[in-house]
Amino acid sequence: IRQDVWVTEKKGKNILMVSMQNRKNKTYTRKSIPIPIDKEKKLVDMLFEYINGLAPEDPLFPFKIWKAEKIIAKVGMNPHFLRDIRLTHLVTMYDFNAFQLTKFAGWKDVSPAERYVRLGVTDLIDKF
Repeated sequence: IRQDVWVTEKKGKNILMVSMQNRKNKTYTRKSIPIPIDKEKKLVDMLFEYINGLAPEDPLFPFKIWKAEKIIAKVGMNPHFLRDIRLTHLVTMYDFNAFQLTKFAGWKDVSPAERYVRLGVTDLIDKF
């Protein structure tokens, strides 16, 4: 629902928090994802444009996960590709380590990081 998205200040930074169901971890059934507003302005603006059209009790996305996967597949993408992109972005742009990815993604351990993060040679060169 719309209340699952809010703006807060943490450590002097404005953060968009998104609370969502965690389907991959039975211990933690919900996860909170922080999105830094200043660094992800374009994404945050698009989310707010969408959210502002919702009533407070409306679900954020009024369709099931299988429908979202079908929509993504129609444009020729695998749903996990979007996850690959975001997690790789967190590593390359924000220097996330495997433990931070585990918390962000809601995994039980660090092993999925090996499957999702796709680093290229240029990503490694940028670290020098």
